[in-house]
Amino acid sequence: MLNIGKIRADKLDYLLNSVAQGAEDYYSGSGEAPGYWCGTGAALLGLSGEVSAEELHRLLAGQHPATGDVLRSTDAKIPGFDLTFRAPKSVAVLWGLGTDEVRITIRECHDAAVAEALAHMEQTACHVRRGHAGAIREPGGGFVAAAYRHRTSRAGDPLLHTHLACGNLTRGPDGRWTAIVHPELYREARAAGSIYQAALRRYLTAALGVDWSEITNGYADIEGIDDDLLELFSKRRAEIEAEMEARGEHSASAAQAATLATRRPKPGHREAAEWSAEAADYGVAPAGVTTLQDRWATEAAEAGYTLDEAAILHRAELQTVDAEDTRKLIAHLLGPSGLTKMKAAFRRKDVVIAICQALPPASLSTAEIEALVDRVLSEGAVIPLDVGRAGMDPAAWYSTDALLAMEASIIAGARTRAEAGVAKVPEATVAAVSAGRNLSGEQGVMVNRLCGSGAGVEVVVGRAGSGKTYALGVCREAWQRSDVPVLGTALSARARGNLQAESGIESVTVRSVVSRIQRGTELPQGTVLVVDEAGMVGTRDLAALAGAVERAGGKLVLVGDYRQLSEIEAGGTFRALAKDERAITLLENRRQSDESEREALSELRHGDPTRYLTWARERDRIVLAENQDAVIDLMANAWWEGAEADTPPLVLAYRRADVRALNAACRERMRAAGRLGEEELAVGTKPKRGREDRRRTYSVGDRIVITAPINQPGLKVDNGTLGTVVVVDLAAGSLSMITDEGELLTLPRACLAA
Repeated sequence: MLNIGKIRADKLDYLLNSVAQGAEDYYSGSGEAPGYWCGTGAALLGLSGEVSAEELHRLLAGQHPATGDVLRSTDAKIPGFDLTFRAPKSVAVLWGLGTDEVRITIRECHDAAVAEALAHMEQTACHVRRGHAGAIREPGGGFVAAAYRHRTSRAGDPLLHTHLACGNLTRGPDGRWTAIVHPELYREARAAGSIYQAALRRYLTAALGVDWSEITNGYADIEGIDDDLLELFSKRRAEIEAEMEARGEHSASAAQAATLATRRPKPGHREAAEWSAEAADYGVAPAGVTTLQDRWATEAAEAGYTLDEAAILHRAELQTVDAEDTRKLIAHLLGPSGLTKMKAAFRRKDVVIAICQALPPASLSTAEIEALVDRVLSEGAVIPLDVGRAGMDPAAWYSTDALLAMEASIIAGARTRAEAGVAKVPEATVAAVSAGRNLSGEQGVMVNRLCGSGAGVEVVVGRAGSGKTYALGVCREAWQRSDVPVLGTALSARARGNLQAESGIESVTVRSVVSRIQRGTELPQGTVLVVDEAGMVGTRDLAALAGAVERAGGKLVLVGDYRQLSEIEAGGTFRALAKDERAITLLENRRQSDESEREALSELRHGDPTRYLTWARERDRIVLAENQDAVIDLMANAWWEGAEADTPPLVLAYRRADVRALNAACRERMRAAGRLGEEELAVGTKPKRGREDRRRTYSVGDRIVITAPINQPGLKVDNGTLGTVVVVDLAAGSLSMITDEGELLTLPRACLAA
């Protein structure tokens, strides 16, 4: 992993004070090894070997560390950055409990992996600004960094990691030393972290023969080390997670805040009695233990754990990646499930991350990975995009020809079918249906256009509350009076249900329509297909829908607002269509009667939440709670009040962990009221450390949603299908549900555990 932070005075003191004053300090654990110079920029300045405190201070002041000569303007707001590379916990535990030979090998592998990741950062994230207002970006001459290798966490557990104190300066092509374009450091952090992890895995497998767990988000653990042993030596992580749990916070910034709030001074140079008192406070240093390794071994033994090196080492070899493997990998990366699955465009860093994730855990070297990245980007199927930003490489963003062709085809189809003459309703019929419906001027234009233009593709852009769905109900009646078949679709089952309930248009999910199309079932001739919340539908699904409508000689009506929730999968097509001058626009908010609320919501729609939050707070629309548990109780209670009246409100959460907690709280209330059956079907196994817990428990009465399409012999279920559990079969590990459409489905254990 790689974390990046700005160096302030306290960070500088931490790095300098942590250095041991002698060998005794180091081996007793009350100090760390001195820093050493690294980076191409350091070599340009003739720096090598050990870093002194004075030299580090000079570097961060923009001076030559050895001479004190000014290199960079001294008024830089950010003196430097701390790039911290952390080995996986399993590597740290093997290093902490292993033999001297194993520890030396792990340390050397870690140092080599850090060096390769730093070299990657120098190639991708070391730039300077030149020209008027810094509009031109040019490559820098590398980083000037001091590396401090540390062995412990602040809780005294084994945690092998290196802090790179990187000065905010580099040499430009013109020979001048100036500040780094530092946003690029953060942009490239995950890719550099993936390079470090991949290099570390390869080095350790080659040197020690260790095997690895499945790679998740670029991270893997050594196989053969008990998860409970890893948890034993993860006290610092437990402290941070407990603090975040108490605060009810889960974001990256919240993690940083929790880290600071729970931070204690790391042991530095001190008397033995003072160290013992702090060690006892951490609960990790039994009396009489004099070295870090002895203390860790004693702690593990007292907890009932030993490290069996024979079961961990020499069990695996480096894995080869042949030409066929490479071909399949590239095909996957450039296919619909690869780099453009979730985003329409990608950068070089995304290719690095994807390759490190997809490769066998211990296979290609860093140089081979970089070469493979270059090969992917040079494929004919990869199209460079001109982002048109000053100082940016026009080839910095890429997409695939297949995805761009789909988008172009949809847009071209909307233009060429403008005069298709489909789904036209006589004006008299439209007028008769509209009479007495209290349509606004905007809604009237929408109804007349959709029913009278004859265009094969129509786009309706309307802000929330503008009455789009109500107007669609008028269109539906007009089309049906003229014998035009109408079908509605939306991405989620809930949105599909709302469309059907509010407009009267028979509706199914987008996945259902696309699945039928892929199975060869075409739409009835002349069908009007209404896609609600079209701004959330990805380009590939839109292309499938547009193609099916065109083959049926029908009309595609895309309804949504690109300023609300965006596509879950790669998209952007609806936004492009919505900006066409022919798009129908509804701006009047007819849902909220309070003018001040309408104005506040308008600003929220355009990206500024300040006014709406102020408006809501002044009217007690925002409910605050002391911590996460209190928030969950409030939400679950509000849900249950509605559920008792058979009108449960919608409960939303951003993180899956919060969704699970809310589901559990709501189920507790259902069980207490006797709404759930006594028997519980448990599915899933305890996950490995660091993996998401996907275990689930089902009872009769539970409301469930299918989160992935099921396509098995005799069982075809669409993603987003909602239903109620009516039977749980503990012996077979299956359940039966009644869908909201009234269909009885039996789901086998394999489907529940997927």
